[in-house]
Amino acid sequence: MRSKPYQSANLSRVVVSLVAIAAFGAGARSETPGRPAIREVRAIDGRTLPIVPPSGGATAVIFYSTECPISNEYTPKLNALAGAFPAAAFSMVGVCVDPDLPEADVTRHAREYGFQFPVCLDRDGSIAARLGARVTPQAVVIDAEGKGASKNKSALSVIVAL
Repeated sequence: MRSKPYQSANLSRVVVSLVAIAAFGAGARSETPGRPAIREVRAIDGRTLPIVPPSGGATAVIFYSTECPISNEYTPKLNALAGAFPAAAFSMVGVCVDPDLPEADVTRHAREYGFQFPVCLDRDGSIAARLGARVTPQAVVIDAEGKGASKNKSALSVIVAL
């Protein structure tokens, strides 16, 4: 199967943009000092999701709240991006930060909004704390070591602008 020129050009833009964001944020690593990097999370469907980016690719962890209208507004653009590239080059994981929301409600919300990327529930806030996420929506670019290379809200703006 040949890749479409549109997909190849956009993937290059995504990877270059994510690397640039990571480089600008590299002076202020976003993980909590003394804690190990995050290499995987448990999805709400029980699967183990690796969040370390594929070789030569990129991973974006999107922190969101089901109650946040801005998070919900970004969903169509995130869905388009998640489905536009081969999984071997780009991955995206949604992290719901609603601490009291039952998993069934997170699943229902993901289905209602047609999420094209897997979702996990960060009930205790440990993923957000380790990667430095403080608001929703927020994207964190993950480096090859499983650490948050950027905690800038601009990462989400760049991702959805592509």
